[in-house]
Amino acid sequence: VVNTPELSEKLRYIIKTTGAGLAPFDSWLVLRGIKTLPIRMEKAQENAQAIVEFLLQEKKVKNVYYPGIPGTNNYEVCKSQASGFGSMLTFEVESKELALHILESLKLITYPTTQTHADVPEEIRIKNGITDSVLRLSAGIEDKKDLIADLKQAIDSFRE
Repeated sequence: VVNTPELSEKLRYIIKTTGAGLAPFDSWLVLRGIKTLPIRMEKAQENAQAIVEFLLQEKKVKNVYYPGIPGTNNYEVCKSQASGFGSMLTFEVESKELALHILESLKLITYPTTQTHADVPEEIRIKNGITDSVLRLSAGIEDKKDLIADLKQAIDSFRE
């Protein structure tokens, strides 16, 4: 609802050309999901932190990138601006082969090289630290012990 026909036409054009408008059912799903978002985010962040702690101890993991690691570049900034550190984390393993093995063994990890950063030219990806041995994980609300056990079996089962 708007107060001028011109604004209505402009918004209608934007919605039609960009797909920015949600259908009624999609809007209802968003409203329903928002009601439980805080508790789901709290659990997902708790799981992400547990996964980070596990990965920091793994010998085959070279780097872990997560704003919730004390002493890292973004820790204090994130702590001052947000109520949590989120559920997304990135980690780098010893080799592309290990990264691919982990991907084949799990259902919860993405591979930035071919997914989220597939359209980024290789030289820019590498300059930004997104190599073939980097994996990204979005922790969910599953039991953290199950998530860690799944990661552990994937890493431990790799044979060079």
